[in-house]
Amino acid sequence: LLFYTNRKIFLVNANPHADFVVRTRGIGRENYLSEDDVSKRWTAEAGTVMVTESARIPHWESLLGSPLHKAASCGTMVVLTNGEE
Repeated sequence: LLFYTNRKIFLVNANPHADFVVRTRGIGRENYLSEDDVSKRWTAEAGTVMVTESARIPHWESLLGSPLHKAASCGTMVVLTNGEE
C-alpha cells in the first residue's frame, strides 16, 4: 500500500523497531499507531480507511462502533471506512 496509494499509511500494533529506518534514524515513528490512536482518528477524521482481515471486523466494531462501512473486499481482506468514500 505504501507504494500504490496517494494517502498517508499507518501501521497498527506493529513494532516500529522492526523497521530499519525507524530503528537506526528515528524517522517514521509517527506512522505506527496503537488501537487507541486508531479509535481517536476514526471518530475525528472523515475519510479514514482501514484494511484488515475480515475475521477482525467484530474486534474493530467493538472498538470503533457498529456497523462499520465496508467499502470493498478481496479474499479475506476488507476495506473499511468511516464515511461514504
